[in-house]
Amino acid sequence: MGMGHVPQDPIHPHGQSSQFQGRERRGTSLGRHSRSERSDLTAARRARARWGEERAAEWYVRNGYEVIARNWFMRGGELDVVARRGKLIVVCEVKSRANNNFGTPLEAMTTTKQHRVRRAGYAFVRELAEQGCSLRFDVATVLGTQLTVYEDAF
Repeated sequence: MGMGHVPQDPIHPHGQSSQFQGRERRGTSLGRHSRSERSDLTAARRARARWGEERAAEWYVRNGYEVIARNWFMRGGELDVVARRGKLIVVCEVKSRANNNFGTPLEAMTTTKQHRVRRAGYAFVRELAEQGCSLRFDVATVLGTQLTVYEDAF
């Protein structure tokens, strides 16, 4: 056997082990987390988001508003909390984070996200079909368990 010898039999016959052919056979994960770990992370994030939305809705009720919609959805956008006090309609986008490792929750309100929330807010008011309502856009941030509401944020 010299240099350049090619064996007659395959080194790794097909179907023998998925560890060597992970991408083709999807046997090994290329990401940081396995599928079950990713679904656990997703579930935790969704629970944190729901908890933050609940705290924001409670804040509006304590401050004299009536919550008229939660998680209102339209094609191209969703409104987390919609509250009203008289003729003032407040659309609140809630951003929840466990920590600041990837930036503050307020930094997550990009101009693209602001545009989507505005468009959905105006669609909500059109659907409400009331004359003379004014619209305000707030951002509620939840960092850990600390709620901060930024009124008239954008």
